[in-house]
Amino acid sequence: MSRIQQIFSVNEAKGVLVIAPEGDALSYRDIDVAGAVSEVLRRVDSMEDPRVVVNFGGSQYFGSIMIGAVTQVAERVRARGGAFAVCDLSNDMQQVLESMKLSERWPTFDSQRAAVKFASRFEN
Repeated sequence: MSRIQQIFSVNEAKGVLVIAPEGDALSYRDIDVAGAVSEVLRRVDSMEDPRVVVNFGGSQYFGSIMIGAVTQVAERVRARGGAFAVCDLSNDMQQVLESMKLSERWPTFDSQRAAVKFASRFEN
């Protein structure tokens, strides 16, 4: 199993890359998280018009390592003029993103379907 599959589930829906962290990074080694993020960034870089959704439904809470990993992906997508959104946040994660002011930068949706719809219609 590759690092990316251990740390993130990665699928595609309607031309949108859907990334789902498989639990908090506390259960992984930092080097494995970094390697998985590098693989995700390579996928983003290979997309002509990157559209990415991160589905946080795999856990009630994600710590700073996973939030940092997702931030790297969001920044790369935005730097390339693409669409980025998050979905399926627990109440705890919603509060974390609000306290970090990330909810102001990351469009947030209740469902993956709504987030994919947003990203697939995004015009840069």
